[in-house]
Order: sequence, then structure tokens, then C-alpha cells
Amino acid sequence: MKYKVALHESEEGFSVCTPGLPGCWSQGKTESEALANIEAAIQEYLGVVEDLLEDAQVREIEVPGGCRYRAPSSRQTTRPLSGCTGR
Repeated sequence: MKYKVALHESEEGFSVCTPGLPGCWSQGKTESEALANIEAAIQEYLGVVEDLLEDAQVREIEVPGGCRYRAPSSRQTTRPLSGCTGR
């Protein structure tokens, strides 16, 4: 399974987050250390999700890949989706 991660470089090293997994952050002194740490953090995160779903009735849905969230500009009051029909 692949996840997109976002690296942020600072004077102290690198912080890294997984936008698809809210709250899933890690860090490292080097980029490779940060990436190794976020891999472990993702595994821990997904383990907790599995535990939380243990007694639940779970379903999977498919979301079309063409619909991507775009943050609104300062003048917009809605959040349009590019590539979506709105249905």
C-alpha cells in the first residue's frame, strides 16, 4: 500500500505527515530517517484503526479517482471538486 507523505525541512531536520491519515506525523534528522519513522507511524496508525473497527460492521466504498479536493480561494465560499459532476 502506498501513501503520499509531505516533508517539511527545518533547521532541526525533517518533519513528515501523511495527509490521508489525519494526525499521522513523524520526524527525523535526515530525510531518510524521517521517511523510515513515518513508515513506522503509518503502521501504528493502521493498527489502531483495525483495533477500532474490530467489533464494527465494516463496508468498503469506491471513490472515483478524478474527484480531488481543492481548497477555496479567498473569494470562494464553497469547496469545488475538480473533475466531479456534483452528483
